[in-house]
Amino acid sequence: MVLEETMAGQGRATGRIRSLARFAQILTLVGMAVIIWYCAEAAYLMAFSPAEYDEMLAFAYSVLSSSPDFAPVFEAGQQKYPVPESYSPLARAIVFVTSNMINVLALCALYWARELFRGYGRGEIFTEIAAMRLGKVGWMVTLLAPIGFVADFGLLKTVVVAAAPMDSGLSISAADFALMAYISVSELDAFAIVIGLLIVLVGRILSEASKISEENRSFI
Repeated sequence: MVLEETMAGQGRATGRIRSLARFAQILTLVGMAVIIWYCAEAAYLMAFSPAEYDEMLAFAYSVLSSSPDFAPVFEAGQQKYPVPESYSPLARAIVFVTSNMINVLALCALYWARELFRGYGRGEIFTEIAAMRLGKVGWMVTLLAPIGFVADFGLLKTVVVAAAPMDSGLSISAADFALMAYISVSELDAFAIVIGLLIVLVGRILSEASKISEENRSFI
């Protein structure tokens, strides 16, 4: 009687895990679809509506050039170039790539999260491969802050020098350091790094635990 109740309880627990895993997979798929749609829309705008894309870049430049917070960048030596009548394909491409770097990282995180929950649905819970997938999600979260910093720098640098000669866009000067200071690192970025590293550590612990469990089973 006790054995039957135990097995029934385990069956209900397994069923709940599978239901939760399926729901989590749906959420990850929705998130991935939203990101892909957003990137596709931006790519379509860049390729087939360059005038509208140019208006967006010109508006971004006008906001930066009139912002008091951005003034130290110009004071450090960044010239105020006039807004070009049209932006070059290279400038548009750089803006597209830099503005979607975080989206790609989030897409990777959702992909590994989906693989993790798919494994949970198959019963791969306390396994080394599940720990590996959790660790990859953690690394994606950890990289959000540094990749976001690089993306913001590339985006803003391109916007403010889009009308400048090519060598001005490739040079490194005091204005670039002022631009880095303008971007800075927020508290959310620091939290993302800490939380991401904690997820990675949890994954490593689960990986070691799964190895110990496998060794114990081999002795039985």
